[in-house]
Amino acid sequence: MTTSRKKTKISVYLDTEVMQMLSDFAARRDRSQSMVAEAAIASFLSPDDAERREAVLARRLDHIDRRITRLERDVGISVESLAVFIRL
Repeated sequence: MTTSRKKTKISVYLDTEVMQMLSDFAARRDRSQSMVAEAAIASFLSPDDAERREAVLARRLDHIDRRITRLERDVGISVESLAVFIRL
């Protein structure tokens, strides 16, 4: 026996741009706008949302740190190469 969940209807006002983005996204995913909006609201209100954002931010900062480290190494190599060229 399956249990049916009764959903509550709400009305919201959206900016034209937001509504267009919602319509486009739902059409691309072949889902209803209601399903997309429900998933977005659930994601926004979930308690682990802050942890997820923090993890994404930490990952981005790690990428930036690696790029800066690589850039420092490259600059060091360039300076050494220039110093050897000048000595010769």
